[in-house]
Amino acid sequence: MFKSIFKKRFFFLIFWLVGSGLCLWQLPSLEIDSSIVHTKPVDAESQKVFLRFQENFADSSDRLLIALVAESSIWEDHFWQRVKRTSNQLEELPQISSVQSPLDWKKPIKTPTGLFPIPIIRLSDSTTFASDSVEVAKYSDWTHSLIGKKHQSVALRLGIRPRDSEGVLKKINGILEREWAGKHYLIGKIAWEKAFEKQLEEELSFFFGLAILLMVVLLTFFYRNLWGVLLPLLIVASAIIWTLGLLQVSGYAINALTVLLPTILLVVGISDSVHFMTHYMRHLADGKAANEALQFTSREIGRALLLTSLTTATGFLSLLVAPLPELQQFGLFTALGVMLAFGWTVLLMPLFLSIVPVRFFYKGMGLQESLDGVIKIMLKHVSNYKNIYLIALLIFGVWCSVGSAKLQHDRYLLDDLSKHHTVRKEAAFFSENFGGIRKAEVWLQIENPYSWQAYKQLALIDSVLKQEAVGIHTLSALSAVRLANDAYHHQYAFPDKGDWRQIRAQLPRMLNSMRTKGLKLQDKSGLRLQMRLPDIGAAQFYQLKQRLFTFSDQKAIAIAVTGKDVLADQSSEEITKQLIWGLVLAIVVIALAAGIFLRSLKLMLLSIVPNVLPLLGAAALMGWMQIPLSGPTAMIFSISLGIAVDDTIHFLSKYQYELKSGKSTKVSLYRTLLQTGKAITLTSLFLGAGFAILMFSGFQGTVYMGMLVSFTIFFALLLDLFLLPYLLKLFNK
Repeated sequence: MFKSIFKKRFFFLIFWLVGSGLCLWQLPSLEIDSSIVHTKPVDAESQKVFLRFQENFADSSDRLLIALVAESSIWEDHFWQRVKRTSNQLEELPQISSVQSPLDWKKPIKTPTGLFPIPIIRLSDSTTFASDSVEVAKYSDWTHSLIGKKHQSVALRLGIRPRDSEGVLKKINGILEREWAGKHYLIGKIAWEKAFEKQLEEELSFFFGLAILLMVVLLTFFYRNLWGVLLPLLIVASAIIWTLGLLQVSGYAINALTVLLPTILLVVGISDSVHFMTHYMRHLADGKAANEALQFTSREIGRALLLTSLTTATGFLSLLVAPLPELQQFGLFTALGVMLAFGWTVLLMPLFLSIVPVRFFYKGMGLQESLDGVIKIMLKHVSNYKNIYLIALLIFGVWCSVGSAKLQHDRYLLDDLSKHHTVRKEAAFFSENFGGIRKAEVWLQIENPYSWQAYKQLALIDSVLKQEAVGIHTLSALSAVRLANDAYHHQYAFPDKGDWRQIRAQLPRMLNSMRTKGLKLQDKSGLRLQMRLPDIGAAQFYQLKQRLFTFSDQKAIAIAVTGKDVLADQSSEEITKQLIWGLVLAIVVIALAAGIFLRSLKLMLLSIVPNVLPLLGAAALMGWMQIPLSGPTAMIFSISLGIAVDDTIHFLSKYQYELKSGKSTKVSLYRTLLQTGKAITLTSLFLGAGFAILMFSGFQGTVYMGMLVSFTIFFALLLDLFLLPYLLKLFNK
């Protein structure tokens, strides 16, 4: 292979340079997609229900909640004047479809001609604020949605036209800074996506720069020469440039997952160059000439590099089974980058090394030789401490069993953000003062939705929800019914059946008044109950949802629980299941590929052990640390498998090579540990340290990826160096 490459070296160099230049030219056009997630409901029936609900009740506006904080209490004249002024300025923005404020609230009073609405908060007369505050507290079952706890803050609910949302956040922040000087909070899709965009831009440059610095330090330490640093970085940089260029040409943008692509490719792709250079330097140390050393290196590890690149790519390609575009995009282009890194390593590394004088690599040979002593100690332990391995495996099995039993599937709305992120802090403020950020819609489909029986059923559901979930806040047409009953009978409660005819006559006008701010609570299809609660997680919310479905057992009643958060929970659960199946498929494919490559059923089965055990260990670690199993954490297992199995393949490939040359099992293991053991130790150090830097991310999912992949890589290395030789000796007796 080396001779063939060398003959066509000018063709490869020109192709590489031209392609790299074209891809580099595309990079400035690469955009950042700050969308949090493009959730695709996997249940067709759930999607139909959601679309029918939207058609009947919801408008197409995005929602943005703004909290305005008072100095001491909201019941000060100047505070409400500022709220009014802020609302007016926001309503003037063309991108805003509606602004709902507590100043819009009205209550009905009884007059000779019927019920007449008057403001609950009388802005024109500040002397009435004391009594107004009593009224607000009286109607707290629905006023809590915009009045904070302890009456120290107020919320505005904005409707934003999606097509006109570009730049509106900047205008909104400008108004708030002028009027409130930092005493405000925002939550909502466009606010979160803007924060995501800023975070993505920072992490793209920060982690890639940190990874380059780390790789330079490690390469300098192990190879002790400029070429040993520049050549691996040059090759992997070209793979990154090609991958990002192809990403742009394909019409994709950088998202929350592909922002990690340059860093991961730098870390993963450089391992091929490290393997190649380590074996090349070993042959130089054995006295071979440069060209001869390159030929031996290409012949010795070329096929192994191909297989390990394929297995790593398989781990990433297994993400394609997940019904989530961002995850599929990340898996596809990372796999492409891994194969590009392999291609440029086997094509360009021999050419570059053939023109670099051998003397530049002499400094690194001393360190390589010093590692021999460490490897010999490992070999001694393999021979002398067999029983310890069995005891350690037993303890590990118990630890995994208990930890894995604690592992649960769950999803939180902002679980991908670190606990210290600004968005989390703002969400915590709304959860503490306005009832939470998790939203859901209960659609009560019932015959004659204007009947007393229908509203009685709605009142029962509302009562059950408040009993079952702590901190839940609801909003429904019940508020209009209770207000009307209060006006007629001075009792803010659900009316008796005998009073329904009188209240029923006023309902359409009252409900239509509530709808003017974009909230439709009833139509001919049924009644709507909107609930907002703390982010209790998908698992606990599922139990609450099941409790509601018990009402559907009654005649002529159908309960549907829907909403974007509900669909996202269902999608996350399905994605997790698909990723687990993808992992199983990856294990089978990788095992079969290893079996075909090694042409040995025994070695194929042995290759599975040191790579599945670290995955079990990662699952147990998640259980012990109470890290929920979700889409972002489930994909870590496939990635870890594809990377960790590389060391095993290199080890078994070298071991088989030594056996075929006529050496005994003991000698073959000795030479494998002494030669390939150094290479896999170095590459594992590069990979583990490279992924470990991701633990500094502002995205919680990235932190988990860095921690768990590093854990898996280092654990797999220990098993390859200690357990795998023991198993090979055991099965070759």
